[in-house]
Amino acid sequence: HPNNTSIYTCLRSGLLSLSVVQMALYETIKNLLPSVPSGLIGHSAGEVLSGYADGCLNAEQVILIQDACARAMLATKKSQGGMTA
Repeated sequence: HPNNTSIYTCLRSGLLSLSVVQMALYETIKNLLPSVPSGLIGHSAGEVLSGYADGCLNAEQVILIQDACARAMLATKKSQGGMTA
C-alpha cells in the first residue's frame, strides 16, 4: 500500500543489504577459486555487482549507486517502485 512507508523503507535497506551480502559472497568465492571468470553479466542490481566483481567499481561506489537506484524507485509515481531499472 502506497501509504505504508515501512514497505518503502524496506526496499531501500533491502537493496543495500543485498548488495553488501553479494559483495561479501563474491570476495569469499574469489578467495577460494583458483581462477576468475572471463566475463560477467547481470541485470538491475546484478549489473552493479558485476561491475564490482569485474573491478570497475569499488564497494563505496556500489553502495552509492544502489542507494540512488532505491531512491529513484521510491520516488517514481508510475510503478510504485517496481521494476524501474
